[in-house]
Amino acid sequence: LGAPAARHGDIIVVLTHDAESARRREVEGKVLAALAHLPAALSARIPKPLHSMMFLGAHCFVLSELPGVTIDAPTPRLWRITGNAMQFLAELHAATLEYRRITSDSYPTLFGDLFNTARECYPAVAARLTALEVLLRQVVFDREFPCVRFHGDYKIENVMVDEATDAVTGVIDWELSRAAGPPLLDLLYLLVYNRMIHGRDWLSAFQEIGMLGQRDPQEQALWDRYLQHIPIAADLLPALGVLFAIHHIGCRVQINLLEPGREKEMYDMIQSLESVLLKQGHGGPA
Repeated sequence: LGAPAARHGDIIVVLTHDAESARRREVEGKVLAALAHLPAALSARIPKPLHSMMFLGAHCFVLSELPGVTIDAPTPRLWRITGNAMQFLAELHAATLEYRRITSDSYPTLFGDLFNTARECYPAVAARLTALEVLLRQVVFDREFPCVRFHGDYKIENVMVDEATDAVTGVIDWELSRAAGPPLLDLLYLLVYNRMIHGRDWLSAFQEIGMLGQRDPQEQALWDRYLQHIPIAADLLPALGVLFAIHHIGCRVQINLLEPGREKEMYDMIQSLESVLLKQGHGGPA
């Protein structure tokens, strides 16, 4: 909503009768309120929650509108926009970076909760997910681990840019965000979903980019730039790749294991993640 002649409005109004949608908007509102305390260069590009109320029997949420457009299809401008999106991400993560030792107290929030969510979503493979978690816990436990403000759905469709310059004007959809979350996962979302824009499936894109290191020169350049901002020990990178897969299947998508071939696909994915951690544990190449 805004002035009739304006290219962009001043506010966004969300109306929903659905309880789950309302719950997600309430969660996002709390996240956005917390993000308002970030440095101005970052917080200016994040929506601000303005009001919530009941309106004609619907849940009503009002937040500030940010100027700009999003893209969700191949375009020659994709990589310039992606580079700008990565720069915003690196600045956000650098501004919120802190190190925590992985102990019995800190492990559940950073890792355990994500595995619990995945097990609840896919009880048929819960035992295999637990076996995978045992391997991951051995890699990360008692380590100093970098934690950052995690967006949780950092694909290019959630990055708003200026139509003329491709500069980042805003980042939206923060409902999956965590105040102290794992690094690198947001970058993996950005790169993996870029490949999906070109028709690739998420699993093969993720395995190539995140686990096999089969990144093209543009992807590798962004990967290297990110790690310059957020140093991560090399032996933690495979564990973060595993965590990306668990977050994606537990929080981002719902895979119907009753569809033909889906359960085997899930088993194969978990087995490939196990093999990476097992090689690392035995000193082999990750």
